[in-house]
Amino acid sequence: MRDRQLQEVDTAESLSDLLEFYKLSYDPDPRILAVLEFIDHAPPQDVTIEAAAERINLSVSRLRHLFKQGTAIPFHTYIRIRRMQRAHALVTGSMLRIKEVAAFVGAPDVSHFVRDYRRFYGMSPTRHRQNQRKVKSAKK
Repeated sequence: MRDRQLQEVDTAESLSDLLEFYKLSYDPDPRILAVLEFIDHAPPQDVTIEAAAERINLSVSRLRHLFKQGTAIPFHTYIRIRRMQRAHALVTGSMLRIKEVAAFVGAPDVSHFVRDYRRFYGMSPTRHRQNQRKVKSAKK
């Protein structure tokens, strides 16, 4: 179980590298670049594959295919990873309540958010925040 959690964190870090490489690659598909921009700048609750497909005038199935072909990961996986990256930044860098963080990143409900966060980072968001505070206070 712990190995899987570490693998997901490694995947998140390598995903960022992969997508940067994709954006800088020789001939990236401009439609996928537009979708990546949409995902990064739209309110998280508005980011769905249907909305992204409509934005670039493709069918949902065609977008799924192009996204996976262009980025090497499925659309829904990318959305989940971005959600967890945003949540991590808010959990460790803000004083928002966990319920507020979940709403801000577009999680369907708090219990699913906490479960996904724990699966992704190996601890609950509350525990993660407590650990970050301990580390910061120990450095002072």
